[in-house]
Amino acid sequence: MPYRGELLALLAPLAWAVAVILYRRAGERVPPVAMNLFKNALVTPLFFVCYALSSEVAPQTGQLQAFALLLTSGAVGITLGACRA
Repeated sequence: MPYRGELLALLAPLAWAVAVILYRRAGERVPPVAMNLFKNALVTPLFFVCYALSSEVAPQTGQLQAFALLLTSGAVGITLGACRA
């Protein structure tokens, strides 16, 4: 597929916009903590499936601790940010 990167670059903001609209509507009825727990429980397994299928981005052995720290930091930051909203 010759323009795969360009296509994905255009689809990413579209997916983000749809997700923002859906989460905003869901946030009117569901508390932020419950919504984040559900979202993380749904997305985490999908992330690891995609990660396992992609051998190009696999970190080296010494990078696993930094990678785990980055994932934890992102999860905590997003959860706290949503709770403040």
